[in-house]
Amino acid sequence: MRCACPRSQTAVSRLLSAARSWQRVSFALFALLAATPVMGWAQPPAAVLNARSGYSPKDFTILRDGAWYHAFYIESTWDDPLGTRLGHSRSADLYHWEYLDSNFGPGTAAFDNARVWAPHLVKVDGVFYLFYAGVSVTPANQQSIGVATSTDLSTWNRLSAPIMDCAHATAHSTCTPFGQLRDPFAMPDPTTPGRWLTFYATVFTDGQNMVPGIAATSSALDTAPWTDAGAVFTPDPNVWWTNQGKVESPHLFSHDGLWYLLFTSNAGNNPITVMTNATAPAGHEGDWQMRTRLNGVLGYDTNYWFASEQFTDTDGRDYFAVVADDDPSGRAIQIRQMNWTPGDWKFSLSQPFGVSTIAWTGSQVVTAGAHADLAFYPIGDYAGRQAHIEVVEKDTGQPDQLIPPSSIGLPDYVDMTGSPTILPWVSEFIPDDDDTPNRLEIQVRLANVPAVSTTTLYINMPSGGGGGHPRDEDHARPVPQEPGTPSTPVTQVTLRALKETPLGSGIGLLVDLPTSSPARVDIIDLAGRRVRTLANGSMPKGATVLMWDRRDEGGQRVPAGIVFARLTTPEKTRMVRLTVGN
Repeated sequence: MRCACPRSQTAVSRLLSAARSWQRVSFALFALLAATPVMGWAQPPAAVLNARSGYSPKDFTILRDGAWYHAFYIESTWDDPLGTRLGHSRSADLYHWEYLDSNFGPGTAAFDNARVWAPHLVKVDGVFYLFYAGVSVTPANQQSIGVATSTDLSTWNRLSAPIMDCAHATAHSTCTPFGQLRDPFAMPDPTTPGRWLTFYATVFTDGQNMVPGIAATSSALDTAPWTDAGAVFTPDPNVWWTNQGKVESPHLFSHDGLWYLLFTSNAGNNPITVMTNATAPAGHEGDWQMRTRLNGVLGYDTNYWFASEQFTDTDGRDYFAVVADDDPSGRAIQIRQMNWTPGDWKFSLSQPFGVSTIAWTGSQVVTAGAHADLAFYPIGDYAGRQAHIEVVEKDTGQPDQLIPPSSIGLPDYVDMTGSPTILPWVSEFIPDDDDTPNRLEIQVRLANVPAVSTTTLYINMPSGGGGGHPRDEDHARPVPQEPGTPSTPVTQVTLRALKETPLGSGIGLLVDLPTSSPARVDIIDLAGRRVRTLANGSMPKGATVLMWDRRDEGGQRVPAGIVFARLTTPEKTRMVRLTVGN
């Protein structure tokens, strides 16, 4: 993330550090000193995420979960340009975002009690893991990588200690005394099953340049969960691109067997740098190849973009997002679709698919049996895309009700074939239960996007009745959640063995509680004898992940076989069976 942290004690560096406390002043200065390259293409339109009123977004993460895209981001203001806490917004279509409080600000531990920055969100075996940079009060501005867990994206429980800090990143970093170790990006190691990697930004041992560092878990059972795995590259005075005064927001992705590493630097114009590696993301640092700045990939100016991230949707499409200072709405997160050409390592960006308008093509008052066709106006690349719809029954004086589209002869989705795409529909009638039982009032809208909706259509029951289906209460759909409600609130005490977790080696156990409660978690053998106590005391509401290293209280390896994990609370006792391998 953009950070106003000094790297040396010279007068010049102190002056530059002061300048960096302003939002983007350093990049604006470089822009004045270097001419902007003339590019041949304009930026394509983007889907835009704005922070809530009074805030601007900075370093962010986006994850698709079910019907929703979730974005977590630093909330910054003019008075607090570095930001102190995280914002959370969700969208069903990337264009229309609703703000949900992340409930994630400075913590109570010594390592993150001043600020929290630079989130990266992953979901593994039903558990959300939020990797973030924690900033301490004492020592001032010391940075570490923390992790929090949740099952509903609302209630978060943090690990009590960071997974990586300046005390452990010693092989390649001299972040002490300046404390710069931030911007985590977590991913499974594709070469070693069970091993996870976290890339981050830190100051190299030369005290002048920054590099992407790597922390790793181990698949072995007798090592620490997270270890210093070195740096992506070593600064070399004879290789210009390795001499980076700033390296921030590293993120990785792969396409067609090639690994990509992008990060933001203080290189002046077009600060996002693109590197590739045809071997592996870690363990083959010598294979990383500097390709170009991002503008060299895209063919147009990207000078005001920083803190980029790629994410892949459930349908396999790739998206590229950046924080943009040149958005007409002010600083915002811009999202575009990535497009690939076979045999070419470069990618292009285009406007993502969306639907801007749904409208009736004819009269808004019809009698059942008459045509009431719908027009859909897609934007972006709509070829092969579908618009999922929902039908809202409007009852005067009563809350809106979602009814199944099939109950009035409408499909659940519409294939986009043009702009507009016309859906022919012969209107149908179901008895209404308000004060106008002979008239049905409906709106058709984009699923989970109330902002994209038709006006109300009035369907009158034909003379003599009929014209549709009887109301089927068994198939009535629930009213959607109000903005800000958790996705899946926990209602009972849960204990579950995890198939996989990014928190390290051993066996992971998920404890999910509806309220904070005294709780004890023991490992017991087939005879009921306690082998190990993993937790005993007050446990917070929500998801807590406990790791067992397959050792007993004396530190000895437990023989292969069957054991049990037992959760005991004042209300419930839960047990799960565990298999201990060789």
